[in-house]
Amino acid sequence: LEDDVALMNKVIENLVKTKPEQYLWNYKRFKSEINYQS
Repeated sequence: LEDDVALMNKVIENLVKTKPEQYLWNYKRFKSEINYQS
């Protein structure tokens, strides 16, 4: 299982390296910040 997961990660990594602009996009995960001090 570990070898299969490592291989899948390597394949995805190589695909991302060919077109990083398709992968490196920003998005705002949380629409607002949480204030933990209040």
